[in-house]
Parts: sequence; structure tokens; C-alpha cells
Amino acid sequence: LLAAPSRVLASNKQRLHKPLINALMQINRPVTRLLANRLDDSLSAANSYNLHLLSASLTKNDAQLIAKALRRMHKSQHLRLMSFSMSYNPDIGDLGVGEVLNALPDNTTELGLVGCELDDSASTHIVEFIQRSKTLRMVCVEDNKFSTDAKISIRSSTKHLPECVTIL
Repeated sequence: LLAAPSRVLASNKQRLHKPLINALMQINRPVTRLLANRLDDSLSAANSYNLHLLSASLTKNDAQLIAKALRRMHKSQHLRLMSFSMSYNPDIGDLGVGEVLNALPDNTTELGLVGCELDDSASTHIVEFIQRSKTLRMVCVEDNKFSTDAKISIRSSTKHLPECVTIL
């Protein structure tokens, strides 16, 4: 009788993360397949996770697919995305970055978008995400094509997060 609620809770958690697992498998690249398998195991046992998609050859369409899955996963507050990175994916583009950042939960603690060839139009999405964030502690967005004004804007958007380290 006591085991039944645990099975229900585990089943609910599994359903929560399935959209992301499915999206990563649909993208079907070595990095995303490996990450999908790891996430499936770790999210079945925990309420928090990291999503690091470094050098995964992601495109704008892939970023949109990931964003859609993140929105579905984080409708409830049962899961917490601790660290998120799409670094070294130059083909995600400003639109893809915007989609993903709009889908990230407010309590994400780390953001990495290093070497994605992003320009000033992406910086507005980054600033908007930082401004709505509550627990952000690290922002790594160096090695992009931001103007000096965009860099200043990104850095100043962290004023409400005194513990946040920003690497431009």
C-alpha cells in the first residue's frame, strides 16, 4: 500500500521529462542521443537536472524543438533545471536562442551560450532572461559577436543578482 504513491510519483516524473527525451532523440545526433539516455536515468531518480548540449551541431529548428519540450516539462514546478548550456552551436541563431531562453525556467542557476556566433539581436533575449531570473549565478556568453553596448546591457541586467558572475 505504501509503495503505490511512490510508483505514481515516479510515473508522473517520467511523464514530465519525456518531452525533452523525445526531442533529444528526434534531433538524433551523437551528443543528443547520449544526453537523452543519461537524462532518462537521472531524471527518474531526481527533481533537478543539467542540460548541456555543447558542440551538438544544433540548428535553429533543433533549438525550437528543445524549447517546446522545455515548456511542456516546466509547466509544473516538479523539475528544476540547474545548469543549461548550448555553447559551441553556431547554427542555433538568434531566433533559436530566443525560443530557448523564453522556455527556460526562472530558477535556472547557470546559462552557457559560448561561441554561438550570436549578435546584438540575441543579446536582447539574454537580457530578458536574466531580468526574469531569480537564482542565476553564472552567465557565460563570451566568444560571440556582441557590440560593446550589448555587452554593457547584458552585464547591467544582472544587477538584481548580486552573486551572479557574468563572463563576456
